[in-house]
Amino acid sequence: MQIKEYILWLWKTTKGVRATMACNTIFGILHVGTSIFFIWTSKHLIDIATGKSEGPFVLFVCIIVVCVVLQQLLSAVIKRQESLTETKLANRLRHSLFIHIMKGPLTSSENIHTGDIINRLEKDVNIVANLLSHVIPSGCVTSIRMFAAFIFLLSLDIRLAGIILLIMPVTLLSSKRHIHKMRKLTENIRITDSHIQIYLQDNLQHRTLISALSATNLASQRLFSLQNILYRQIKCRTDFYIFSRTMVQSGFAAGHTTAFLWGVFCLWQGTVTFGTVTAFIQLANQVQQPIVKLGNHIMAFIHTFTSVERLNGLATLKTEKQDTPIKLGNMPGIRLENVYFSYPNDDRNIIENFSHNFIPGSLTAILGKSGTGKSTLLHLLAALLIPQKGNIILYDRKQEAVASPQTRCNIVYVPQGNTLLNGTIRDNLLLGKPDASDEELHDALIVSAADFVYELPQGLNTPCRELGTGLSEGQAQRIAIARGLLHTGGILLLDEPTASLDKDTERILLDRLTESVLDKTIIIVTHKQSTAQFCTHIVNI
Repeated sequence: MQIKEYILWLWKTTKGVRATMACNTIFGILHVGTSIFFIWTSKHLIDIATGKSEGPFVLFVCIIVVCVVLQQLLSAVIKRQESLTETKLANRLRHSLFIHIMKGPLTSSENIHTGDIINRLEKDVNIVANLLSHVIPSGCVTSIRMFAAFIFLLSLDIRLAGIILLIMPVTLLSSKRHIHKMRKLTENIRITDSHIQIYLQDNLQHRTLISALSATNLASQRLFSLQNILYRQIKCRTDFYIFSRTMVQSGFAAGHTTAFLWGVFCLWQGTVTFGTVTAFIQLANQVQQPIVKLGNHIMAFIHTFTSVERLNGLATLKTEKQDTPIKLGNMPGIRLENVYFSYPNDDRNIIENFSHNFIPGSLTAILGKSGTGKSTLLHLLAALLIPQKGNIILYDRKQEAVASPQTRCNIVYVPQGNTLLNGTIRDNLLLGKPDASDEELHDALIVSAADFVYELPQGLNTPCRELGTGLSEGQAQRIAIARGLLHTGGILLLDEPTASLDKDTERILLDRLTESVLDKTIIIVTHKQSTAQFCTHIVNI
């Protein structure tokens, strides 16, 4: 991304919170005004106390107290608003990216590991939210603070102001080489951090396999190696950052020392009052401290540049065309005409010149060896994948429609394996039909031979932990089928629904499906001849 694209991306992200950011900046400016006024008041108060000038001593004391109280109140308001703005920004950005990814086609994010996606949605989103809610408003306020303090110092002593200006290490902060190197170091750290997230997620999800292979020590060693790489990268960036910060703080120390010695010298010469000397020191701090702070803000911008690029990588993933759903009548059919399909970056056709008509109300078994494209065919029927050639058409007695995300409302797809989400059994069932009654849930569980749920101690409220822990593969699969039956689509796609079932349970499930599900066109991918025998049609791939 170029700088212009980077700024434009950040600007779009602030939509909805720009007014709040502006208010935070205004509160910050008020805080600056209060601080400068405090310095002016303290100067006069000291001069009154030392007899160098006259004025209402009590009034100036009251003003000092009011300034301190106002600064504390404004600081509290600013901190509160920054925290709420950061949370709101992070939630909105994370939500929009989540929806964008979920609306993408099946192959849109296949080159990005889910661990990497989660890492971006968590850490990179938080970095960007912090920049927009805190760093940018604070940077504006800091610049104004530095400018206002310099003007005040200029009005007191033009020579000291000139010296302070010369000491400012602006060239170091704006060094192109400095920015480029920090950005590269940050980019490497974020990539390694994602690799660690991916590794942790993979190993935790498959810890049973790793334990069974006695590979826990190997997994631990590999994690240790990744963490060492991250440690060295952070050490390198930290050393470079500390060197740069030390240079800036050296300029700050030089400016502070210069202001102090200059004030002592002028006081010795009798050209200034003691109150003016204290103003010199305070104003020098007000000029120098913002320089250090702006240096930190520049570092934050550099760090965020990498995060913006990583999030933009998610935001630019392709999405499916969103349009009005095309709802066909009950029990539609689906026809394939000379369909070809191959995955991206793969010249081999998984599906080649395939034609078949799944007539309305039919019960069809799709048989074939592993790797022949049976599951891919179901993805094509559900428009989760789009063929390179040929047509897939859904039809009823009145209309036809080419398979697309808009026709997916007619499809009920039950994938192979455990697809239960974290939550209760009831939560998983309601994903198929959010407003389903207990009676409808009961009927779906009966048809799918999942009525064992009512024998569990907590029944429908039994928790389904990560990857369905606590339930067998067969139990989880039957609950998933019940969830699919609750959906209103007229075409039911089942991918290996009996793979984890014994013969008796398989027969019960197929008997109930064939007897009860009379309003759907059913297509079953299976490798079992016993399952195919229940079907009215068989397609061999």
